[in-house]
Amino acid sequence: MELKIERLANNGKGVGKAPDGKTVFVSGAVPGDLLRVAVTAERSRFYEAEIRGIIEPSADRISVDCSEQERCGGCCFRQMRYETELEAKTGFVRDAFRRIGGFDELPIEPILPSQMMEAYRNKAEFAIGTDAEGKLFAGFYSENTHRVIPVPNCRIVPEDFLKISEYFVNVLYLKENANNFCGVGRTVPLVPRENRPRASMNQCFPADILHHLVLRRSGLTGEIMLIIVSAADSFPGDKQAAEKVRELFPAVTSVILNINPDPKGPVLGPRNRVLSGAGCIKDQICGVPVEIGPLSFFQVNTPAAETLYHTAAEFAQVRPEDVVLDLYCGMGTIGLSLAANCRLLIGGEIIPEAVESARRNAAAMGLKNTRFLCGDAAEIAETLIRENIHPTLIIVDPPRKGCSPETLNAVLTLNPDRIVMVSCDPATAARDCRTLSDAGYQLSRLRPADLFPRTRHVEVVVSMSRAGSKL
Repeated sequence: MELKIERLANNGKGVGKAPDGKTVFVSGAVPGDLLRVAVTAERSRFYEAEIRGIIEPSADRISVDCSEQERCGGCCFRQMRYETELEAKTGFVRDAFRRIGGFDELPIEPILPSQMMEAYRNKAEFAIGTDAEGKLFAGFYSENTHRVIPVPNCRIVPEDFLKISEYFVNVLYLKENANNFCGVGRTVPLVPRENRPRASMNQCFPADILHHLVLRRSGLTGEIMLIIVSAADSFPGDKQAAEKVRELFPAVTSVILNINPDPKGPVLGPRNRVLSGAGCIKDQICGVPVEIGPLSFFQVNTPAAETLYHTAAEFAQVRPEDVVLDLYCGMGTIGLSLAANCRLLIGGEIIPEAVESARRNAAAMGLKNTRFLCGDAAEIAETLIRENIHPTLIIVDPPRKGCSPETLNAVLTLNPDRIVMVSCDPATAARDCRTLSDAGYQLSRLRPADLFPRTRHVEVVVSMSRAGSKL
């Protein structure tokens, strides 16, 4: 059929109307395109389709600069002007807060663009795939699948990440016609991944046990951490491999073996072995020094995250008399960036390692008015109520699934004057703001932020205040 693309859906696909009135979703489309499409799936209320030809391109369409965009699917907006992408992401936020949150009149402010468009990621997770000849490569999962796609010229990760991953897999990990790995072991078997036996702790060859490489880089020092994700506690020549990588790539200051026996679960497992170097890298965001370990959460686009955090600070309007509670605080970066302006900062986080990191960061900044508690939101609220501490400002930065009901109940029990939410999912943010609004808080400011250019993801900052309180 011929299809006019009217808008973009929050899954990144173009949206048009079929002659029978059904909605049609098309990957790779741009608002304003007139396309020839073929239906690939029919649902009860919509079709999925793919482009077979562009009859009349949108004025906002540009040339795609990545040969693997269609197969990879991560950068779903590379075919359009960045301004068009930002308009679409603003629309995603507006739609979520109206449709899910029920906020008909929105104080939505202009979206914060990313300062960097290329190589902006300070972290990349490479899956290990197998080509038709049985040769291994480092790539990315095609969107919504576990099919690994080689992306040798990915535009959003640093070039040195690509070089390090390629070197590790092609030279160290799998050197053709070699009978050893870094001088130890036997021939590495070339067995397609789907035909390999499940790895066990006593298997010792990389082709059976290695399933991811993760790279992290400090924007402050340029240090790089290489994390080798393995199903086993070791593999032949692991320390020699680490030293060879560091010898060839001097920016690599830490090489870590992460043990994860389940390649189908989260990429990183809970245990780590330092193979070479310090085991962490040092960075900074909004003046807060941080030590980043293999499991630490840190925003992947540091300049854009700093803009996001500055906006959260602007929304918070911290005062000298404020008691600030920072929930889901992680390493404490948002709260610590505000601590100099308030009477007391309390951070709450359920992950013990993150709490210890936050305490170290506060000590490194010389702050005396901070306290970090380990526990879930309900436990932290009970502690504060028991100690007769009443936060005037609560900041929440939840994961993609949003705030838990227990967290929202804890926030409402503590009854602060103001709430600032930083969210990586407009849908869950809208849902949680609806709960807070129903309990008497008014949504006063809302601003989208783009931390992931060329992808469908968008962040949002929200401020809410209790009726009668001063902003």
